[in-house]
Amino acid sequence: MAVGRYWILISGIILMMLGIVVVATSYSAADFVQSTFNTVCSTVTDSNACISAQATADCEKQCPPGAGQKECNVNCQSHFSTQVYTSEMCEVSIRSGAGCACPSDEDPSQCDCSGQILGYLEQYWRIACMALGALGLVGATFFTGLPAIILTYRHYRCCNVTCFSVMSGILFLIFLIIGAAFISISVAFKSSSTVKDFLNNCEADLSPSSTSADTKKYTDCATESFCKGIRSLSNDIVMKSLGVGIPYFVSGALMLFGMYACCCCYHDLPQKQKLQAEEGQTDVEEIPDEITFRE
Repeated sequence: MAVGRYWILISGIILMMLGIVVVATSYSAADFVQSTFNTVCSTVTDSNACISAQATADCEKQCPPGAGQKECNVNCQSHFSTQVYTSEMCEVSIRSGAGCACPSDEDPSQCDCSGQILGYLEQYWRIACMALGALGLVGATFFTGLPAIILTYRHYRCCNVTCFSVMSGILFLIFLIIGAAFISISVAFKSSSTVKDFLNNCEADLSPSSTSADTKKYTDCATESFCKGIRSLSNDIVMKSLGVGIPYFVSGALMLFGMYACCCCYHDLPQKQKLQAEEGQTDVEEIPDEITFRE
């Protein structure tokens, strides 16, 4: 049974799939900066909505009973409902504070962050993610995965077990390092005692100890929204890091084994059979001892 041949075939299929997965996860990670804005501003707007609802309820409790109570309640609701702070307004405020030029207070897409740190961060972060995706696709799919599948069926000069082993030897360390780096980021967020304690005890640590009952209602709103946003952001970092790190690391491990394919799997591949057939069909022409020249 040609075990080596099937091993290379399965490795090639997995490498091709992992290359596609890397492209998808890298493209998803490219929007991390924008998703961070969404998470932070969602936390702010949730906190604002909770505080506004509590303020409206407290206002309605102060309305005197009688004929004017209904009108007072309407005034309370309209007063606090007009003070809506949307996530778009929040993002515009953050971008403006970072030096971006924002002509509109409610449309962050019109903000121009050219020449600012935030603008450079968004630009180069997206380029880095696209580069990671391209490296995964080219390295795992086109340079190792696809050749591994082809060489198990037919021998080509430009696609054989030697080329597969050489490319695996060149790329395996790069893929292992990138994968290990991203996995380390996710493990750091999950296993760090400081981060874990803060996330588990966020509400208790941030809630003021000495506050009145009325004030506590407002601080609880803000604290719950803030802790919810921090947990969401932490989970987002962990999932995106694992999404890039695991496919890269597994690809690197397969390339590490593929580096030795030319040694251990050579006899199970069509390349060996073709070379044997060519050697058997080659006739060696004898060279005569004396060479005569015609005049």
